[in-house]
Amino acid sequence: MGERLASFTVDSLQDDNIALGAGGLEVSSLAMLQAFVHLEGSLGFTFDDGPVANAKLSTLGDFIQFIEQQTAGLREGEPQP
Repeated sequence: MGERLASFTVDSLQDDNIALGAGGLEVSSLAMLQAFVHLEGSLGFTFDDGPVANAKLSTLGDFIQFIEQQTAGLREGEPQP
């Protein structure tokens, strides 16, 4: 059972078009907030509240693209505020 669940989870996360909310991964707004807090701690980066609040994060791909855009300077070695 554990292997089947793990396989299903990995397969689901490979689809950038999978919905984050209802009918998809069922990620709650609280879980999204926790994901941002975790990323901030892991990356040493603070997300601005405005862009996060206004982001249209309907799919896993939207979320990944948003994180990539917001953290672009980290990849380029630029200092972050």
